[in-house]
Amino acid sequence: MPTPPSGFTFGRMTGTSDRGQRTLTTYDERGRPIWTARQMALLPAIGAMGGTTITNPLPPIDRSDDPTGSSPREFDEDHSYVMTNTYDRADRPYEKTWPLDPDYAGTGSAPVIAGRIFYNSRSLPRVTHLVVDGDADPIHRAIIYNEYREVVRIVNVRAAPC
Repeated sequence: MPTPPSGFTFGRMTGTSDRGQRTLTTYDERGRPIWTARQMALLPAIGAMGGTTITNPLPPIDRSDDPTGSSPREFDEDHSYVMTNTYDRADRPYEKTWPLDPDYAGTGSAPVIAGRIFYNSRSLPRVTHLVVDGDADPIHRAIIYNEYREVVRIVNVRAAPC
């Protein structure tokens, strides 16, 4: 796993692991998750696990402890998917950066993809942007709300094909 940035992790969940992935998380001083890295579990080669035949429909439960924490799983150490989040002073999400695509087939390195949200005076989303390698491209020009904070109209930058 990549080394997480220093953060305020005391008393907070900093990692999870299950049969499909493992994740590390770092928080800022206000307890907001700002950095997450994930590695996916690798599947064994076909036939490597062998076949099993269940003879007893209720196998005994293994109650032994494994203090070493060893696991038969292997993780993809070559590809870590790192996401970052930033927030404004009102604790609203401002920007999220998604992981780089390890399967990117274009020239050079994969582009950095992010999304940004700008808010109105009522703390409702007003404009959204897609950011590719630092160049912001607006998705919604305006989001209009009624007095009950319900979306009345969304003004898109481009018309979607029907």
